[in-house]
Amino acid sequence: SKMFAELTGYRPSEATLLASLQTLHHTLAEAEDTIRTALHQQPVVHADETGCRIEDKTEWMHVVSDTKWTLLGVHPNRGSKGMDALGFLSSYTGAVVHDCLPAYFKNHYSFSHVLCNAHLLRECQGIMEHDGHQWAQHMKELLQESWALVKRYAQDQQPLPEDVIKEIQAWYDEILEQGSREWSTAVSHFPYAKGRVKKSKAANLGERFKVHKDAILRFIWDASIPFDNNQAERDLRMVKVKQKVSGTFRTQAGAQRFARLRSVISSLLKQEKHILTSLSQA
Repeated sequence: SKMFAELTGYRPSEATLLASLQTLHHTLAEAEDTIRTALHQQPVVHADETGCRIEDKTEWMHVVSDTKWTLLGVHPNRGSKGMDALGFLSSYTGAVVHDCLPAYFKNHYSFSHVLCNAHLLRECQGIMEHDGHQWAQHMKELLQESWALVKRYAQDQQPLPEDVIKEIQAWYDEILEQGSREWSTAVSHFPYAKGRVKKSKAANLGERFKVHKDAILRFIWDASIPFDNNQAERDLRMVKVKQKVSGTFRTQAGAQRFARLRSVISSLLKQEKHILTSLSQA
């Protein structure tokens, strides 16, 4: 309203702006379907979620994206209910890069998994600093050196040689074998508690590395797989900026309008389209 007043001398009312946003929200439903269809055709997508305040309650903004397209949606649930409401993951069959949230491993999903190695590097760093475990340091070095190798070969448009891939996999297994000895001595014991003994954070991380080996190392033999999930995190950043500037969403409808409009604007920015012209045409 202030911007219009400064540019034109006329200040539209809040009701006028809200009515315009609602009209645009309905108009862009077709564009949102186009984004969803385009992402379904991609072999690899990124997925993530972040908390946002709506009517003084914490809800979740979900995103599925790649370098050309962004699809956002808001839902009260962080897990599979919220993911399914976006209308994408339940029917997608490609590879999804994510941060190992258990909801991504529900049985009704048929996509393949790629874990974000940036998250794993940070967790390894935490184990190094808190527990002093050597295996975490070695695993961090393996991931970093492997990614450096992949990028070096990619400059010559070459994949990693098969023998190098086998060496990395063998090194990975050796690190976890060493780690199992370290984290077995760091189990949290509660002498008066009944039931199962609680595992340490190091043990939980080590088990994750064991169970998801292929999803973690897939980038070394598949050139289409990224090392991290930074794409999804970048596409959620505007949600945090919005909260810092404007605070919470006052209505559910306002959050839904923001999600659809931001999906379209983000996709236009990625494809270097003129935003004002595109929205006017819509």
